[in-house]
Amino acid sequence: MKKKKNSMLIRFILLVILIIIVVVMIFVIMARYENTATTIGEINVAVYVVETDYQTMDVKLDNMVPRLLPYTYTFSVSNFDEEKRTDVEIEYKIIIRATTNLPLIYELYMGESYDDPGAKNLLQGSLEIIQDEDDTFFIILTAPPEFFGYEYDETNVYQLVVYFPETYESISYKGAEYQDLIENIEINVNSKQVLPEDEEPEEEEE
Repeated sequence: MKKKKNSMLIRFILLVILIIIVVVMIFVIMARYENTATTIGEINVAVYVVETDYQTMDVKLDNMVPRLLPYTYTFSVSNFDEEKRTDVEIEYKIIIRATTNLPLIYELYMGESYDDPGAKNLLQGSLEIIQDEDDTFFIILTAPPEFFGYEYDETNVYQLVVYFPETYESISYKGAEYQDLIENIEINVNSKQVLPEDEEPEEEEE
């Protein structure tokens, strides 16, 4: 009888310890997310990647003028929404498609602000220029792929940074006032399930 009570006591203690560990992990994850969001700025749009999908956020930049400080736009990508969390490993890519009405420079940062020491621009070296059937030019910028698991809620916070260099302040771009030009930006989140790599067949020994 005494042995049974001791066994139940040990199980109860282990259960309490497990609950404490889970609660601490939840607080750590939430604190990390809240701290990142607070550091970067207010979240403009939240995207939920819970399955294979292709989502688009439209951003219109108007009334822009050349200046030293950049224009910033903050958004987040999560592996969960109000109803569920992804039940598979997910890989996603952020692809930015923008018109070329203004001579803008784009940068993208994950989990940090553009002015943090050593901040890493994810779009470096990814510029591509395309032309559609209406002879309109666009630039395409692609960030490296990121991954989400399915065991717990995850959120990545991004800051899109747009520079309109001061060097254009003294000239009229394309014969029009800057304030009358609108830059259209698409932020695309392309997600897919991560599948196990196909195993190469072993070579038969002769």
